[in-house]
Amino acid sequence: MPKKVDHEARRREISEALWRITGSRGLDAASLRDVAAEAGISLGRLQHYFRTRDEMLIFALRHINQLAADRIRARIEALAEEPTPREVLRACLTGMLPLDDNSRIGVLVGAAYYARAVHDATLRAEARNGIPQLGAFFADQLRRAAERGSCRRSVRPRIRRCC
Repeated sequence: MPKKVDHEARRREISEALWRITGSRGLDAASLRDVAAEAGISLGRLQHYFRTRDEMLIFALRHINQLAADRIRARIEALAEEPTPREVLRACLTGMLPLDDNSRIGVLVGAAYYARAVHDATLRAEARNGIPQLGAFFADQLRRAAERGSCRRSVRPRIRRCC
């Protein structure tokens, strides 16, 4: 009977190997060969999951962003049944701080990605998708706070295009 492999789990494991390299040596040091060695698999096996380095980088960025979103969502869900916008913003912002090993590596990896996005069109496109969504969420929370009277009504958050 053939061995069942959870392909998504294997892709996440490879991503985590990429993050370890990025956290210690930087994103440019993360070649396919180095990531394969860090993950304890052959280069051919890695290429079974990611045909190109860019494909691996994008998957790993999306995965680390999903982990951060899950961590922040858990913080928000732990709040009162009807949290105030201030409580939601506080949970989000503290959830983005590098307060433990996982969030520290997340911040290092995120910084490496966004620094590279300046010169990499694929990563820049990914940043253009994610950052405005986060900005819109924060702006909405500030609008809700103004409506509730918990911040000045003169606060009018605007979302500017980035990258």
